Amino acid sequence: MKKITTIIIILILIFSFTRKPGNEWKNKSELIGTWVNLERDEKGYLIYDPCDGNNNYITITENNVIYDLGHEGPNSLKINSVKILNTLNEIEFLGIHEFYTIKSIMKIIDFDKKLYLLKWELTPKNNSNDIRMGKMMMTRKEYEKDFRFIDNPCDYGKVPEKKFLPIEYD
Repeated sequence: MKKITTIIIILILIFSFTRKPGNEWKNKSELIGTWVNLERDEKGYLIYDPCDGNNNYITITENNVIYDLGHEGPNSLKINSVKILNTLNEIEFLGIHEFYTIKSIMKIIDFDKKLYLLKWELTPKNNSNDIRMGKMMMTRKEYEKDFRFIDNPCDYGKVPEKKFLPIEYD
């Protein structure tokens, strides 16, 4: 019995020392704000301003989430639920639209480096078999200045967009 107790204590200590302080959600209101998409190259994460697109972002208020993830324009959804998951470094929020729902999980990857992983799952209301999923590395809008910025202006016709490395986190 003493061996089991000792092993449990050792595991608790190891877990507590491997968790970085600040790498967990304290309350649901920490999710509120504007979150900006990050791209990754061989030097790390950066903000990219594409030639003929827009920077992907999401804005979360107490009652709504606005997804602006492409050329089609922003979509505003009513937030149905927000909960901090058992892992404490993930927070889940569910947005409802008349045609679909989006279940999203924002995971703290590295609080000090201001890296957050957004995973989302879009389910159309009329066909639940057509589920689309994706993930993006995000940071808060107020942390943009902490990242490199790459601009791809379209001054003289269409310029090919730059290619980036995939996100290495799940």
